[in-house]
Order: sequence, then structure tokens, then C-alpha cells
Amino acid sequence: ILNGLLKLLVERPRPTARLVDIFQAAGGLSFPSGHVMAYVAFWGFLFSLCIILFKGNSWWRITLLIVSAFFVVMVGPSRIYLGDHWASDVLGSYLIGGALLGVTLWIYLKLKERGVLSKKDQKAPKAAPQA
Repeated sequence: ILNGLLKLLVERPRPTARLVDIFQAAGGLSFPSGHVMAYVAFWGFLFSLCIILFKGNSWWRITLLIVSAFFVVMVGPSRIYLGDHWASDVLGSYLIGGALLGVTLWIYLKLKERGVLSKKDQKAPKAAPQA
């Protein structure tokens, strides 16, 4: 929703074939890059959860961290390389996506701190009244 609103607000045109090499012409507006924002939000959250929830150096944890970081890092340059976005579109999208990720993580950690995200049987039992 935020991506669509920002596109309508900024109304920045995409790069044209006259200015840059384009592999396949994309429609719509350029800023912000929906791909970059979505990748930062999804893969960044997955990366963060992996750090928060799983400890140690198991192969699957390390693999998940590497894969999620790879997708976040590479989506921006790929959008520029394909000619779908200007570099400033991608940089702005990383910043906006990072801000959204930060807010999401803050909400997640607050809910976890309050015990909202734990299973009912995992909550600490109440102390029995003393007679």
C-alpha cells in the first residue's frame, strides 16, 4: 500500500531506452522500487528472526542468513541493471524498506516482551497461593 501511495505522490518516470539499456520495458512509475522494498521487508525480517530465535552455528541457520542477505543485497543492483529503476530509486527504497523493517521488528519485539507471541502452555505458571 505504501509503495503505491509513494509512486502516486512522486510520479517519477522509469528510465527510457533512449537513456539506458533496458532488457524489458517495465510499466508504471519508478520510485520507489516495489521489489527492493518487498525484499528488504521479507528477507530482512527472515534474517532478523533467524538471529533472534536461533542460536549456534547450525548449517541451516548459516545458510538461511546467507541466502536472505544475498537476496536483500542483490535485488537493488539487479533492478538498476535491468533498466527498471534509477539508482536513486533503489537507494530510497532500501531506506524506506529498512525503516519499515525497523518498525516491524520493534513491534515484534514489544509483542514478544509482553508474552503475546508465546504459546499459552509456555507462559510462566502463576505462583500458587500460600496457605
